[in-house]
Amino acid sequence: MNFLPGSSSAGKNIVDKAYVTNSSHFRKVVVHVTAMGLLFIMALTIRLAFLQANHSNVFMQRDAGEYLNYARNLAYFNVFSKAPPGIAAAAPDAFRSPGYPLLLSLVLRISGEQRFLENALTVQQVAGALLTPLTYALGVFFLHPAAAVTAGLLTAFSPHLISVGGCMLSETLFAFCLLAGLCAFQWAIRGTVRVLPVSALLFGCAYLVNETVLFLPFIIAAAIRWRLNRYEDSDYRRAMKRGLRIFVLVFAIFPCVWMFRSHVLLPPVAARGTDRAIATLSHGAYPGFIYKTRFFMPFPYREDPQQPAFGSSMENFTRILWQRAKAEPWRYVSWYFFEKPLYLWRWSIIQGKGDAYIYPVNRRLEEISPLLGVMATTMRLLHPWLMVTAALALPLLLFKRRTETYFPQVRQTLSPQLVLITLLYFTLLYMVFAPWPRYSIPLRPQFYLCATWSLAILMSMIQGLFSKHRAESSISESGPFNG
Repeated sequence: MNFLPGSSSAGKNIVDKAYVTNSSHFRKVVVHVTAMGLLFIMALTIRLAFLQANHSNVFMQRDAGEYLNYARNLAYFNVFSKAPPGIAAAAPDAFRSPGYPLLLSLVLRISGEQRFLENALTVQQVAGALLTPLTYALGVFFLHPAAAVTAGLLTAFSPHLISVGGCMLSETLFAFCLLAGLCAFQWAIRGTVRVLPVSALLFGCAYLVNETVLFLPFIIAAAIRWRLNRYEDSDYRRAMKRGLRIFVLVFAIFPCVWMFRSHVLLPPVAARGTDRAIATLSHGAYPGFIYKTRFFMPFPYREDPQQPAFGSSMENFTRILWQRAKAEPWRYVSWYFFEKPLYLWRWSIIQGKGDAYIYPVNRRLEEISPLLGVMATTMRLLHPWLMVTAALALPLLLFKRRTETYFPQVRQTLSPQLVLITLLYFTLLYMVFAPWPRYSIPLRPQFYLCATWSLAILMSMIQGLFSKHRAESSISESGPFNG
């Protein structure tokens, strides 16, 4: 008996099937890699063009100035402090998260002062360009590749993501770490469980850039753990449970170490992130971001005589807010439950130069190139419709099973649970805190993915209606009196 492959017709069929399978898989990989590469090149070209037009006049005050102080103190004095560098024995603090200043200090050490700004912003724009292939990579888990490309293009063309990459702000780095963490987690739950520690590391980096992400990994892990009971594969279930425990433990190292440093190693008078959080709570407690006059709309707390006491402690905050809410209960109910999400996801920046720009720029996108102007205008016009379709993702997901009974085509579309959980988490979070539109910029890739998924579901439903109508028409035409 000859056991060599191809020595019989059965062996030949096995080899042929394996060849076809491997060939098909290879073609899919080539398509995905090509799409991701083209998206990255396109996004990077746009971002470098914007940086080239605006690198000579980068705004370095307010938040950007504080980040620069942190970076220089770390690079030159090995102390994490927002105090202006050069002050003898600057006191350490924990007012801002350490991740972004650590990156800036690393670039400063490598580049030196002369090329620091150019290199730091170039690194940011490269990270911003990487959001586009990452959006595609996450999207293909639950979207058709063409729809994932659409979400990637929206991310590439987003004026907010383009402009914020030219600012000395943490939004771009946070967006990258968060999206990369979600991609790795999605990859892990699809079978590659060993990637979960990588996802935990990326979520940990996201926490070090922006501490608002603190509870998200635990919520995602709990959601996946609950869904594991539906799987019949006991080996997969066992591996995922073990992987989720490692995921939670690895991620927990990051907040534990940072909180230990903040609460144990800092003097009692040092500024902490909790101080900034309470102040942000008070900043978000003005309905419509107005205290009395519209003139102070971006900064209503500046004309409030009860500031800074309002945002100085949780006791003061809850007492003053309760007094004001009792005087106008429906105004505050409307503000906290309905208006805040709209403000968070609106197009125009409130605390900034307006439109898609936080800080002043030399040349806006439409001033750099007519093509970029058309792109920015198109994205501005699409934004309200994208908000509507992204908001539809939650009811469409909740009623997906019921919808499938009437529209079988919908069964072919998988669900974006991780993306939707992320958007809901941050939306609910900023319904409590100040919903400045700037805070939604790092979430634009997930926003575009949800909007694209909703459009895919709606198109499947419309296609189902047309198919049903054609089927009924063909039945009526072939009735008993039509032969």
